[in-house]
Amino acid sequence: SGLIKTSKLSKVADLFRGMANVSLPDQFFEADMSGVTGGVEYGFMSTTTNREVAFQYAKAKRTGATILEIKTGMIDKGADLSWISQYPHEKEQCFPPLTSLQVIGTRVEKGVLVISQRLNLNYTSGTIEDVVGKRRKVIKDMCENLLVEAKADIVSWQFSGIDDFRAELLTKVSPLFKILGSFDAEEYNDDAKFKEYSSGAIAVRQAVTCVRHMMEFAEDNTKDVDAKQVFEGIKPLYRSSGIIDRQAADQWTSLSGLPAFQALKKESHRMETQEAKVKMYVQQLVEGNHQATIGGRGLCDLIKGSPANARPIVKLINELIVPHMEGLDIMARIEFCGVLGGAGEAAVPHLE
Repeated sequence: SGLIKTSKLSKVADLFRGMANVSLPDQFFEADMSGVTGGVEYGFMSTTTNREVAFQYAKAKRTGATILEIKTGMIDKGADLSWISQYPHEKEQCFPPLTSLQVIGTRVEKGVLVISQRLNLNYTSGTIEDVVGKRRKVIKDMCENLLVEAKADIVSWQFSGIDDFRAELLTKVSPLFKILGSFDAEEYNDDAKFKEYSSGAIAVRQAVTCVRHMMEFAEDNTKDVDAKQVFEGIKPLYRSSGIIDRQAADQWTSLSGLPAFQALKKESHRMETQEAKVKMYVQQLVEGNHQATIGGRGLCDLIKGSPANARPIVKLINELIVPHMEGLDIMARIEFCGVLGGAGEAAVPHLE
């Protein structure tokens, strides 16, 4: 990569490469299917601006004297190494590996085969900075794409009375994504950091989706929205927790002060309380005997008391009981069937 960078400082010049005891293959001079003659230099290629130096190298032995006469241009130039060379008088210019050499013509001069050529540098191989920064580029590209998605999502909202909040949200998410791609390249090569930054970017995008769900819940609280999950999902935008908010820890009061947010927070707290009760009753049911009756009745009362939330309650009950199913005594099994029966249609997806 140093040669490619240094070559940008070189002047356009005719270059020469002298080679002795060389016999190039016929394929080098025969046009391929696309009509191109020449080849690729796999290693570093040393040349000189001094024609006489090239002839000295070419005539070092009695046979196979060959000189490559190379035309450089605006883009494809060699790196001038004369200022650090042990032999500065040789006026060396060096090219990186995988330089393409196209034959333009040939002639014989003073017993030496002179091959006129045009070359192209290999710019597909990245510089050291490119290689080291590959993971950072992945995060930056991902953040740019997620930001476009998030902005399109926000702009599409049709909720009433949110114009000011929408504008503030748009200005809020941009720096959150930008922060994640602004650290030193070496940080992203640490697996834990890379995972942290990529997860942070996804969390911001999901937070925008959660804000939309919050608005939907405020307009219609009968919608099938997991208030607790939505409430937790918004946190990257307003609360100091995690990589994002270490960089942007200011409290976002315009979000937390929204009536929709307060309604979501209240529902989330109610769900947490309800979840704690479910866990307690399930534990009693698993213990069996008379405790199973207490737990079963408690679960049935929860379902009947919250018909709109019966489905998530039954889902949680099922998740908690399945690992203990084989060990349930007869009383617990009866109570469990009673709970599912009392849940009605809400239990159908979870009967297995």
